[in-house]
Amino acid sequence: MRNLFSLIPIVIFMSALGPQCAMPDEPKGYLSLILSGVSAERHHEYVIFNCEVVLQNTTANEIQVISNFGSQVDGIEIVVTNDDGQILVQQPLTYHQDPVYREGKAVAIKKGKSSVTLSIPVYGIDAEFGALNVRLAGQLSRSSYRHVCSTDTKKVIARSAPR
Repeated sequence: MRNLFSLIPIVIFMSALGPQCAMPDEPKGYLSLILSGVSAERHHEYVIFNCEVVLQNTTANEIQVISNFGSQVDGIEIVVTNDDGQILVQQPLTYHQDPVYREGKAVAIKKGKSSVTLSIPVYGIDAEFGALNVRLAGQLSRSSYRHVCSTDTKKVIARSAPR
């Protein structure tokens, strides 16, 4: 019981630090993944989601990612849901690609804002769904940045692809 009471000042001190209290090896600042725009084209067997993504790095340094595809966002997944929140598809952004760099290539996410456009083919979405909800989420592959990145959810209507 005496040991329990000796922990109370430590708990109070740690609580006063609030959410800014980080482990020594944790980065200062965060990487925000922002889905600034999304469109969708329905093809016969798949839907292509075109995503405009902003990476906002507020950490003290560049973030190095080791990529097999030459991309900063290898470990991120696309999550497609219906209006009830039911997941229709969840797949890695690199699902449709073959690795370009077998051993991996270092790709930097610079401090500040950078933008990337992603075209992601997704199979397994029935034609009955008109409006879909899309978000991106996951961890950067082989990176010292260990936090999960996630965008807000955006609603999109899949249009038929031009013939």
